[in-house]
Amino acid sequence: QIYQTAHQVLTQRAGGWPLTMFLAPDQTPFFGGTYFPKTARYNLPGFGELLQRVAQVYREQGEAIAAQNKELVTVLGRTLPPAVPPSTSPSRGPIAAALEHNTPKIERRIEAMLQLQKAGWQIGLRFDPLIYEENFQENYQQLFDSIFSELDISWLHSVSLGNFRLPRDFFKSMLRLYPEERLFTSPLEEKAGMISYKQNLSDQLLQFCSHAILSYIPEHLFFPCEPIPSGPTKFELTA
Repeated sequence: QIYQTAHQVLTQRAGGWPLTMFLAPDQTPFFGGTYFPKTARYNLPGFGELLQRVAQVYREQGEAIAAQNKELVTVLGRTLPPAVPPSTSPSRGPIAAALEHNTPKIERRIEAMLQLQKAGWQIGLRFDPLIYEENFQENYQQLFDSIFSELDISWLHSVSLGNFRLPRDFFKSMLRLYPEERLFTSPLEEKAGMISYKQNLSDQLLQFCSHAILSYIPEHLFFPCEPIPSGPTKFELTA
């Protein structure tokens, strides 16, 4: 949360994932962005070129950066909460078993969240990334039922969700390392340098899960990472 807020203050744009931040020796961020490709593309510099430019600016404008950092620390002190709420990204049991190796079962994670709430902590829920599987409506509904029926809604800090997405170069590297990975066999496509689900499938996942979550929580606690498609819900896969 510190670095996401710092990025927004420094660039006047929302952050996201991935997030790239450059820190001064005292650990204060002075420059950042989201995704930078390995080589120049999409009107973005390559990461190697970016490193050289950032290093040059830091050497030549050290005093100005120090003054900027002092102001940034003041701004962060006013905008960040005194305690950052703990967040968790729960997945349905079979998905966690297949893709999230050595993570606790959902029942244990819910129990841990309940203990934090009883200790006075608000909880942040991050349903990100949403993972497609057959019967995803029924499966995600079961996941939401199991979580929201147990937690104290009044002690939720926020709930966010977003679809599976990876920078193209990172996705290609992962695919070379894990060519049999089930996660990569879903219908995917490239959009603006990011690999994600095909648009119709992405819309179905976001729309269904958003409607399901909002049946449990007030709208002011809900923060989708992508615009939610409007119009009637239609859950059919198209070619």
